[in-house]
Amino acid sequence: MEGGAMTSKKYVIELTEEQQSYLLDLIGKGEAKARMLTRARILLLSAEGKTDRFIANVLKVNPQTVRNIRKRFAEEGLEAALQERP
Repeated sequence: MEGGAMTSKKYVIELTEEQQSYLLDLIGKGEAKARMLTRARILLLSAEGKTDRFIANVLKVNPQTVRNIRKRFAEEGLEAALQERP
């Protein structure tokens, strides 16, 4: 699969324009913690249809991290997906 082409996924990420703008602003400001910025990038790349493996390689994270963020977004929403787990 070239360039992280989309495959079937259990948790497909679809962002509203508002959510996408929020994530882009968060990244653009660069004031959030590095982990939060990585999660934001995971969500944006996921919404573009990139594969977990592609995202993991680009962002230098474990593919399981990508799956966990997708799942958290699908089940709990944007803010939960961006935050640290207690």
